[in-house]
Amino acid sequence: MAEPLSEWTTSEKKGLISVGTHKLYVSTSGPARLPGNPLLIIFPGANAACKSWESVSTLLQDTVRVLLYDRSGLGRSEHGPHRDTGSTAADELSTLLKAVDLPGPYILVAHSYGGCVAREFLHLHAKDVVGMVLSETGTETRFRYADEQYRRQVLGDCPLSVIRGDSAFTPRRREDVSVSHEQGRARDGMLEAMSIADEQLKREQLKLSRNSRFRNVPNCGHNVHLTHPDVVAEEVKWVLSNLMTRRTKTGWVDFADSTIFVRVRQALGLS
Repeated sequence: MAEPLSEWTTSEKKGLISVGTHKLYVSTSGPARLPGNPLLIIFPGANAACKSWESVSTLLQDTVRVLLYDRSGLGRSEHGPHRDTGSTAADELSTLLKAVDLPGPYILVAHSYGGCVAREFLHLHAKDVVGMVLSETGTETRFRYADEQYRRQVLGDCPLSVIRGDSAFTPRRREDVSVSHEQGRARDGMLEAMSIADEQLKREQLKLSRNSRFRNVPNCGHNVHLTHPDVVAEEVKWVLSNLMTRRTKTGWVDFADSTIFVRVRQALGLS
């Protein structure tokens, strides 16, 4: 007889969980997760607590099971004894998921520096990651396995969405009578060059998957999840709607008839 599902899988649950040396805050919400259905894990940016992602989580509450957590020393989590690096954070998240008995498959949603942690986690759990949404990430180009993941196209056919806000968008783009015409032209030229380089950097991330799409979100700045949470939610639903199969040790598992797939197709008006 199958063991009963835990509260972390079936109901709104939150608390501090030990990862051996200290405790991390974690919460899960959304529809009950059936075996084989994906769990959405959110990776906030640098110095950001998971509370900043509650708007996105709310928009997805009827669609997919969502896990929010605070990295060491942030939000409601305790400080850990180790230096805060992407690899340390990925290791601690792995321990956390074991402690609350939440195995894959996973969909990873990352913002800014959170992309570094997500890519480290992907390195550790590539077989369990079935989709990703990268929102305004890019600093992970310094991540030690970046080139290898691109070369291997590590996500294979698993869906990937890359969201780009306009990081150079600031009130300085408005007319400013305090600067000369020449200064204004130089400033706008610099911002334009920054914008082009930024888009090139983010488009490179599409190489992680053979099934990817790029979404530009103009006039919103870096924190897309705060100013346009609906955009992030839409990209998560796109990933879910494209999530037909996942690789396992025994072959391919079809998601087409799963509860989560049916629910998403209904939400998108595809059924």
